[in-house]
Amino acid sequence: MIGLPRHTGAIVLFGGAALVPLVIRDAFFLDSLVLILLWGALSAAWNVAGGYAGQVSIGHASFFGIGAYAGALMVTRFSKSPWLGMIPARSCCSAAPPSCRW
Repeated sequence: MIGLPRHTGAIVLFGGAALVPLVIRDAFFLDSLVLILLWGALSAAWNVAGGYAGQVSIGHASFFGIGAYAGALMVTRFSKSPWLGMIPARSCCSAAPPSCRW
């Protein structure tokens, strides 16, 4: 039987979300869309680790928080672009695991 690929719904959803900034210019709506997709991705990662695998892990949430905090500090304290804030955020998230291991 010839049918649609398994991930067609996800491709349509995320493809449509990628095209929204070309059509809608409202900053509040775009910010809300970004936050919804970001929290959706984080919850999906938690669902896989905690739900299907049965593992209790706070790694996803802690690294998400460390990266967000480092990026926010670059924006608020040093008045840099959020895109530049991702560089120290990535560095802080990479440096955190050795200090958290057993």
